[in-house]
This record gives sequence, C-alpha cells and structure tokens, in this order.
Amino acid sequence: MAGLLQTALSEASSIFGEPWIVVGELMRGHSNKIYRMQSDSGKEACVRIAVDAEAGRLACRGYKLLQSIRVQNPVLAAPTVHKVHVEYLLLDYVSGSPLGHWSKRLLTLAQRRRLLDGLAHFMFTLWTTEMDNEDQGPSYSDWLYDQVDKGLKRSLIQTNGRWGDPLHFLIRRNMVSDVAHGQEDHWSLVRHGDMNAWNVIVDGGNIQGIIDWDTARVVPAAAAVQHPLFIANVPGWLNDGCEEHEDFADDRRYLEDAMRELDGGSITAVRLASMLQTSRERQIFEMSLSNARINQEYVDRELRSFDADYQALSRHLNVFLECEPVMREHQSVQALRLQLMSASMTIIDDS
Repeated sequence: MAGLLQTALSEASSIFGEPWIVVGELMRGHSNKIYRMQSDSGKEACVRIAVDAEAGRLACRGYKLLQSIRVQNPVLAAPTVHKVHVEYLLLDYVSGSPLGHWSKRLLTLAQRRRLLDGLAHFMFTLWTTEMDNEDQGPSYSDWLYDQVDKGLKRSLIQTNGRWGDPLHFLIRRNMVSDVAHGQEDHWSLVRHGDMNAWNVIVDGGNIQGIIDWDTARVVPAAAAVQHPLFIANVPGWLNDGCEEHEDFADDRRYLEDAMRELDGGSITAVRLASMLQTSRERQIFEMSLSNARINQEYVDRELRSFDADYQALSRHLNVFLECEPVMREHQSVQALRLQLMSASMTIIDDS
C-alpha cells in the first residue's frame, strides 16, 4: 500500500508540476481506500487505491467513463479524473460531507427541495451528455433479458439458497416484454449505478458533487432514467436514518417537475421527466435481479400468487441454455426442468 501511495504521489507531482504529500485518510471501504493529498501550493486532490484486482478493474471501467463525460461536459458535479490506473485513481477532492441520510425527520421540506433541485440539474446534465459511441447499444428488452439471465445463473449455481428459487427468475424472464413495453428505442444514456445518499457530497445545503463512479455504465435510457435510491422507496431497500414507513412519493414528484422545467422546458427535459415519472416499476424490477434482499421482497409481493405459464417458462429456460450451454447438465438445471414438468402435469390433471 505504501508503495502504491508513493507511486500515486509521484504521478501527481508529474501531472501538476509540484510535490504532493498525503495529509490523511478520507475513508476505508470494502473495495478501496481513499487518501487526501495536498500540494506545496495548497491544492487538494485524493488518491483512491483498490483493495484487489477485481475492485481495480471495476473502478477503471467506471472512472474511464467519467473521464470521458467530463471532457464532454466539464460542468458536471463530479470529481475531475486526473489518472486512471488499474491499482489507483487520482481525482479532484470534492469538499463537503456525504449527505448520508434522507429522512423527513432529519431534513425539512425546504432542505429536501433545495437538494432535489440540485439533483435534477445533475441528472439532466449527465443524461444529456453526448457520448462518442458508434454502437447504438441493445434495446431495453435485450438488456433486461441479459440482466435476468445473470440473476437466473446466480440462483442456479448458488450453494446457500440466498437467491431463492430459480423459477422466480424464469417468471421474470417471461415478464420482460411487459416491463419494457413502450421503452424499445435504442437511446443509450449514462447511468451512475449507485445513487445512494452516501455518494452525494453536500456543503451548506448544496450539492458539491456525486462520487463513487465504479458502476457507471452506458445503458438503455429506460435503465438510466430512474430516481436516486434514497427517494425511490424500493421494497427491501432502506436508507440509513430512515423510518421503514417513510414514503417519498412527494419528493419524487418534485424531482420530476424540477426536471421538466429545466432547459426552458425543452422536449428533452419533458421526455426525461416523463420517463422518470414511469420509472418506479422498472427500477424495482431491475434491482430485484441483483440485490438478494430486494429479490426476496419482490418475490413475496409480486410472484407468490403469480399464475405462471409453465410451457412459456420452459421455452425461456431453453433460450437461456442456448446462451449458457455449459449449464445444461448442471444438477440445479435438471431439478428446474423437473419442477417445470411437474407443475405443467399438475395443471393438466386439475383441468
């Protein structure tokens, strides 16, 4: 670690043309450690060191995207990226403190609306940044099928039952066309990927920057245009400092209205606001595929009494196995086939 810090300091000195020192540790997470640096002239920056190769690979991908975004849109409320290396990042220091909590007990209506105005501006700026990308990318439904298949594979190879019954992922595969209905253009936007309250840096009640871009990706617009997690009220997700019963529907409506008024109420602003207004079902569906706790909530709320078409589910399993042929002989796949066959026979007998 000390060697990497020294390498990062040397890199900073080369970039800025003056010596730098580490003045303190900002935070220590499960995937990285962040140190605050200062130059001889008093400039501030930070170095972010990955704890392992996988964390470094993830950070490289997300921060290279942020670096490209900042070239296209320098006013975006996010840290400037000075160096992306597989083991460390050199970033501008964003002054302030993490928002951390979003609760009506802790923030007044005026405070929340001030922050929501800042969030609307940030999100509009991010979503209207033009990216150099010749490939239009997948449709939303194709992207969703891929996300469902990742969840299905995870549930099939699990050893602890954490992801529940693979059948429930097959059911969601059969739901993709309904969830994606009306969202099938090939419009791709940047999604931050982790808009929780700890990644929003504020000072004096104003947003100073959005941090932690590891999971930022270019995705179909319907997957990008969604509410920040701390006001989304996704079942199974609870903000720190928030009461379980707190509902933020009024904050979501305010954010949608604020978005609609940006850029003089342009066509793009109205379109983004409309997508945001219809995003909650999509957001909950998507998050249930990659978060075990949200998955369990989704199954309990939406799928326990679901009237499944088992023949359709068998077809979806076959499509999945065409893309994952190595899974064909997996014991869990065989068990799932028997489960589908048994359920189909039960329906025939009952009829």
